[in-house]
Amino acid sequence: GWTESSGAAGTGAPAVVAKLSTLEDDLRRAYKLVTEGKFSEALRTFTRIMQSCFMLVVETRREVDEVKELLSIAAGYASALRIELKRKEIAKDDPVRAVELACYFT
Repeated sequence: GWTESSGAAGTGAPAVVAKLSTLEDDLRRAYKLVTEGKFSEALRTFTRIMQSCFMLVVETRREVDEVKELLSIAAGYASALRIELKRKEIAKDDPVRAVELACYFT
């Protein structure tokens, strides 16, 4: 079981599930996926980044600001990718809505 001394480095804090540097690497991979047009995979990566941000332990104000920026970037891309994936899904059945979604995507 968990005890006060079994946390990270004996501080009583939980073990770190994610590291900021790892999430920054994930962000670079997600950018590459977007560039390659692999939107579904990119969306999964951005979603994982957002979820992982809440499992980070940061120690400085600068790291807090970096996490906030990372979260903001990932959320913006995830929203845009959801719109684009939906647009592709409905393009044939509802061209008017597809054009509306294309406008939101740009």
